[in-house]
Amino acid sequence: MIGKAEYCMATILIVDDSPEVRVALTATLKDAGHTVREASDGRDAVEQATLIQPDAIILDINMPDIDGITALRGLRADPITRDTYPWSCSLRSQTWTMSRRPSRQGRRIMS
Repeated sequence: MIGKAEYCMATILIVDDSPEVRVALTATLKDAGHTVREASDGRDAVEQATLIQPDAIILDINMPDIDGITALRGLRADPITRDTYPWSCSLRSQTWTMSRRPSRQGRRIMS
């Protein structure tokens, strides 16, 4: 088994309009030893990602104002955040769905 000191900790940006989801993900990732930042919408996600340059972003797709797909387009357009690894995250019918592989629309944006 690999201990916390034996692998690299990441800086992860969690983007979700639900405070409950952000709190749950933040607690889990911090317990695993990662540095976590939070954003409540797509606009805040793009601004924070540019400032902190996270290793990964957990990105809710369904958000008001600027959704996850639009935020992903903004991240891909910026040379500073272009290579940040996105994970899409969605809570549907009280069941978590998390995908390392973006949707078809997300894959088009990433290429």
